[in-house]
Amino acid sequence: DEQCEQIHQRLEANPEVKDLAIDFISYEHKKRYALMSAKRVNLAEEPMVLAVFHDVSDRVEAERALKASEQRLRTITDNINGVVYQLQFFPDRPAVFTFLSQGFKELHEVEPGEVLKDSRVLMRQYHPDDIQAVKRATLEAYLSKGTWDLEFRVITPSGQLKWIHA
Repeated sequence: DEQCEQIHQRLEANPEVKDLAIDFISYEHKKRYALMSAKRVNLAEEPMVLAVFHDVSDRVEAERALKASEQRLRTITDNINGVVYQLQFFPDRPAVFTFLSQGFKELHEVEPGEVLKDSRVLMRQYHPDDIQAVKRATLEAYLSKGTWDLEFRVITPSGQLKWIHA
């Protein structure tokens, strides 16, 4: 089998292999996943391979389910007129966006990924007369664990003034 050949080749090149991802068919005829670590050893002058397998099937299935769920969420939020976002607060540093739907690009003329990396990209768009109101409303919503309800203006990179109700 191809996986066995790959394991043998890796052990020929290196006497020890750690956390090699493999798949196999269980006794119940189900596909399972494992991390394998193996080492060439001599036992009573006989060369052997000592191997340990750690079944990670549950984790692999959970990761696949999470990816499918994330894709469903992305499909829903990308088809909403407007922006869906998540803002995470920290006691010792500024808040950061952890999620922005694609509607963000249309509204703000900036790729969501840019703001996910640096929220100041968005902060620079707030109209100067509205910055304090945005900060105050954000803090109030955070402290009350309530909704954020505010009308404010942004100035997009193209210079367009837009009113936003969030």
